[in-house]
Amino acid sequence: MDSAVSLTAALDTLAEEVRGAGYTYFRVDVAQKSHQFYELLGQLVDLRFAHLIQSTLSDQHRPGVKYEVYILDLSEYADVRLKRGLAILDLKDGKWNFRVSGTAGTQKQLPGTLLRDEFRRAPVVDLERLAEKAAERAGGS
Repeated sequence: MDSAVSLTAALDTLAEEVRGAGYTYFRVDVAQKSHQFYELLGQLVDLRFAHLIQSTLSDQHRPGVKYEVYILDLSEYADVRLKRGLAILDLKDGKWNFRVSGTAGTQKQLPGTLLRDEFRRAPVVDLERLAEKAAERAGGS
């Protein structure tokens, strides 16, 4: 299969999954790093469609479980930015800010532990499920 088709299908599937959960950022269980989709995710990061924003985040309820936190590039959610209820993280003056799109008064700065807590609320994407959906999408292209 053409790598451009695979990459486009991976990006579309990932963006659909994350935005469908109402977020612009997401977590990946580091236990899935050996999965084939993780390599596609790395390529999406290299191409700046997604960005790694936290390389290690512990699960507060399950000892030993760690995540990486990513954010979709602005270009991947600009078309739905006005959609109400989308959790958005922005960097302003070097500081992370949170807001809910379409909802006044939700913007707040997220120092240290508040940022970590917000990362922990992000959806966990299952790379196996994403790979299956992306393969279906690429096959239909």
